[in-house]
Parts: sequence; C-alpha cells; structure tokens
Amino acid sequence: MTLLLLGCLATWSSLDGDGDGASFLEGDCDDRNPAFGPHVPELWYDGVDQDCDGGSDYDADGDGFDALLYGGEDCDDSRPSYNPDALEHWYDGRDQDCAGDDDYDADLDGTPWPEDCNDQDFGINPGASETWYDGIDQDCDGRSDYDIDGDGYLATEFGGSDCKDGDPEVHPEAPDSWYDCEDSNCDGNDGDQDGDGYVPNNYACDWTLFAAHMGLGDCWDAPSELPEDFDAINGQPQPAASDVYPNAPDAVYDGVDADCSGRGTEFDADADGEESASIPDRDAHLGVDCNDADPAVIEFTWYEDTDGDGYGDPSSATSSCEAPSGSWGMLSDDCDDTKAAVNPDGTEVCGGEDEDCDDSVDESGAANAPTWYDDADEDDYGDPSTAQVSCTQPADDSVSNGDDCDDTDGDINPGKSELCDDDDIDEDCDGLSDDRDREPELTTEAWPDSDGDGYGDRSHGSLAFCDIPSGMSADASDCNDDDAAISPGATEDCASDDDDDCNDIVNDGCYSGGEIILAEVQHDPLGAEPNQHYIELYNTTSVDIYADGLRIDVDGSSWFVAPDGLVITAQDRVVLCYSDTILGSTCSYVYGSDINGSSLAGSTYNDTIDLQSPSTLTLSIGGTTLDTVSWNSDGSWPTAVEGRSLELGPTLQNATDNDDGSSWCLAVAAYTGSEMGSPGIGPSCLP
Repeated sequence: MTLLLLGCLATWSSLDGDGDGASFLEGDCDDRNPAFGPHVPELWYDGVDQDCDGGSDYDADGDGFDALLYGGEDCDDSRPSYNPDALEHWYDGRDQDCAGDDDYDADLDGTPWPEDCNDQDFGINPGASETWYDGIDQDCDGRSDYDIDGDGYLATEFGGSDCKDGDPEVHPEAPDSWYDCEDSNCDGNDGDQDGDGYVPNNYACDWTLFAAHMGLGDCWDAPSELPEDFDAINGQPQPAASDVYPNAPDAVYDGVDADCSGRGTEFDADADGEESASIPDRDAHLGVDCNDADPAVIEFTWYEDTDGDGYGDPSSATSSCEAPSGSWGMLSDDCDDTKAAVNPDGTEVCGGEDEDCDDSVDESGAANAPTWYDDADEDDYGDPSTAQVSCTQPADDSVSNGDDCDDTDGDINPGKSELCDDDDIDEDCDGLSDDRDREPELTTEAWPDSDGDGYGDRSHGSLAFCDIPSGMSADASDCNDDDAAISPGATEDCASDDDDDCNDIVNDGCYSGGEIILAEVQHDPLGAEPNQHYIELYNTTSVDIYADGLRIDVDGSSWFVAPDGLVITAQDRVVLCYSDTILGSTCSYVYGSDINGSSLAGSTYNDTIDLQSPSTLTLSIGGTTLDTVSWNSDGSWPTAVEGRSLELGPTLQNATDNDDGSSWCLAVAAYTGSEMGSPGIGPSCLP
C-alpha cells in the first residue's frame, strides 16, 4: 500500500496539473491554478507571489528592501542601486542611500555646495568663525588668512610686508609722516629722513623700534633743507644731507661739520691747534699755520741758495710763510753753496772733492771710479768675483780687466789661444773649450769613416778636431769606406777579388810561389826593339788569380807593377808587352810605352825594361816570389834566333821546369809577318 502511494505521488509530482507549462517539481507553487507558475508575470504590491520565486511582493527591484510606499525603506523600488545600504554619490541630484539629505551638503553643516567652500569639513562654511593665520578660510569669504586688516598686504610675520596687520592704515603703500613715531609705510624708518643711518638728537621717539642698526646724533637730516652752517665755502664740493652724520668723512676747508663732531678743526687740517694761513674760515678769518698739512710746521724755514742747486746754506736759516727775496729754498745741508755741483744730491766723482756732501771724498761709489780686480796669477787679467770700485788702485796686484776665468793659472786668460787638451780646459776664457771653441790649436786631422772600421777615406776631405768624434778617423788609409771588412787593419781574403788590407795588392800573402809563371818571352824580335818585346804569364792553378800589384823585375833593376784589375783566370794566360803597336788587343797589359793606347797600362811605365839576352825575370806579389827565370844562364837554353820567341814546353808549364833551359824551345808559329810566337794561346813548339 505504501509503495503504491509513493508511486502515485511521483507520478503526480511530475505532472503539470494546471497546464501552465510547469509542474510542481519545476517550480509551480500552485499546480492547480494556471495563474501561478515560473512563467507567470509577477503583479507587484498585491500580496500574491504569481511567479512562484518566493521573494517579497513589495521589493520590485530585488535589492532586499521593500518599497517605502508599502511600509519599507526603499525610496525608489524600481532601481536596485537606491536603498539605505547603497553608496551615496554626492552632487548628482539623487538620493541613492534614501537618507532624505540635501545631495549638495556632504558635510551636513546646513550649507550646500558651492556656497560651502569646503563641503567635506563641517567646520568650514559661511557661518563659521574665522581663525586667523592658520592658512584655512573657515568663513569662506575668500580673503587671505594672513591679512586681518584687509588692506591687501600680508603680515610680515608670515612672509608679507604689512608691519602692522591689525591697522588698515599701515602698509607699504600708505603715506608716511616723518618724526611722528609711526612707521606707516613699513620701511623701517621714521627718523632718518636722509637715509644715512642716523636720526637727529631731538628725535623724541624710540627709534630702535624701527631699525636697531640706526644711530643717534645726525646734525643735518632733512635733504630738502640746506642750513646755513652746512653750505660749503671756499669753492669746496657741497655735501648732501646723507653725507652728514656722526663719524662721517669730513673734508677740511668747506665749513661743513660733516662728522657732527662740533670740533673746530674745519680749518686746522693737521690738528696742530693753528688754522691755515692761506684758507679763510666762514668768517673770512685766516690763521697763522703756513703748512696746515704738517703738525710739526707752523712757519717754513728758508735757506739762502747762492749757487741755485736747490740746497741752501744751513747757516742762513730764517722762518716765514713766504720765501725771502732772492734765491732761497727749504732744503739745507749744502756743504759748499758756491758750487752748484756740490750738494747732497751731487754725484761723487774721483778728484779729491766731496761732491755729495757726505763728509767722504772719492769714496768707492764715485761715478767715474774704475773697477779693479785681483790678479793672483799675474797674467794681467783679474778675477771677476773680486771686483772693487775705487778711485785708486786697491793693491799692487789689482788690474782693471776682470775677464780671467781661472786666476790661479797664468796660461789661462782671454789673451791665450785655445789648446786641445784631455781636460777640456777653456784656455782663452770665451766659455768654450776644445772642439766647442771656434779655432783651437793642436788639433788632429780626421777623415770621415763611413763604415766604422776605424779608417777614414781621404777622398772625402778632412776636418780638424781636439777629440775625434764617432764616424771620423785620424787614419785616412781606407781604400773602401763603404765596407768595414776592407781596411789597412783587415786580413786579406784569398777568395776575394778585393784589396782587403788596402796595400794595393790583391790576395797578397795568399801565395807560396809557382802560382803564376813565365811561359813565353820574345826578347829578340825582327822588328824594332824593345817595342816588339813581350812576355806571356800562365796561371798554373785551378782558381782565378787577382794579380793587382804583380811586380815584374828584370835583371834586378828594371821593374813594373801590374795595373789594378789584372785578373788571370784559372789555367789561362795573359800577355804583357812593351807597347801594343804590333800585338794590339792581344797585348793584355803594357809595361813600357803606351803608344797605341788600346791596352791597360800599369801603375808605372818603365821604358828601360829590356828583355834582350841575357836577362833574369822575377815575378812577385806582396814580397812573395812566384817565379824566377834566367834565360841563357847556362848552355842548356836554345840558341836565340832573331824573330822567334822562347816558349815553355806544353807539358812543362810549372815554376820548376821553366828554370831548366831544356824545357824551352823556339816558336814555330808566326803571329805577325815573319815574327814567330804564340802570345796568349799556348806553346807552338816541343823541346
């Protein structure tokens, strides 16, 4: 039965009994009446819940407050933003919180904005009492809180210029009357009309109230007035009232008591008790002080100046303001008033008289006194540091020349010549020594040493030095100043074609003998003798021989030195002839007479060299004998035949075999005309 009832209930609850579109389970609060249901429009304020939402039928805007017309507190039930809990928005003309207040009176002081100048502060409104000097306009009248009297100027206590803010008649623009004890214009001054910082003695007010810096005692304070006693006299500048006050600068002779001292010193400038004898006072009275600038002088003392030099005779003194008639002056102390050149300003000169009146004669300062110098080394030149000015010679060794630079050495003075020395002494006292001097003596000649090998080049010219500087040398024997490896001090390089030791011999010392031999000689030609004589030399070695300086001696007396550039290539021959008239270019070098001029000539010509038999020929370089041959020295030599040269056999080309006459033969080949020989090409015969 229970189950049946639950089943029926469930079925009924899910049914829409009134046909309004919603069942009980779907929110229909009265499913028997179609006028009630979630879809039915609510009719407000009738006490019936037509839409079944369960809310108050008197809260149409749903803000939780019933309408005011139906006993609630909501003053506008059509808007949820209007209710007692809503936030009030001031000054929009709406009462959002339903308080019923004036929407333009936020501070609720009874005065709405904008009449209330601060609607956030209950204590500020037109009806409030003003509290001065707190910076707040409590009564909203718009006036400055620092101008009580309303004169338009702020109180000085608060940065303004109104010195009396309770009195509208006192401010910087107000008219002010002098000496009334009231500072109406707030300038801090009532009794100092001329602005000099002092008020008159008769000022009856407490002047310290206006300006503590002011003083009392101004004797002329009104600029618009000129009292008779303050009118300047004697053509002096007229002071203004502001120039007159206690302790002010007081000009003399103008009759104005500018310092208000009341002292009678206007016409006594030196305060010696006597007024000026030349400038009258206000009553036209003159004093007796002839010099009112000097308290020590009342009258002037005059001295007769007979010689007119400005200095008088001290024995002629007289006193008065004006000079006596004649030549008088105020300076005395002339020691001889008959000579104008003699007085205290006179110039002392040597001559036995006291021209400057100092009671000394011919003292050291005399204008024409010579200067003397000690001459300790007695060379007639003195030490400049010992200068003495004196009319007379101070000592026997004194001299009038003070140019000695070393007064301990008689050989040093301006009269000496500069000498080269190790100590660089300045003998002639010109401030320069040795090479720094213009023309020193005992110099050493030196030549440029470009390669720095210690030897100079004579071709570049020389200079004279005391101390030879770097880059110069006293030895001018360098034969190649561009190469430091070549000099007289160098060792000969046998592999070089240079004269390394500069003795005009190439590769001297590099030979032991036999390197160059005599291989052919024409000593008996058919033609003219000795023009057609020649000799052939042979290089027996496998290297070229630079034979500069080769010497050829004939019979121990005639000799010839081969020219520079003589080169005999390895296993080759050169021909030396007396002249090259016949042989021409076959003749390599000429030793006798350079007739044709087509061959190189030696450094010496020797036209006495004659190869006619018998002869001995010696070849040498640098003192080393290379070869010696004496033909016809014994019976082994071939018999000479005119026109045929002697040739060394082709297999016997050495310095040993050529000493043996059997190694030689007569030429069989003709070289010109009927002349036979083989100059420069090797032997044509066999021994």
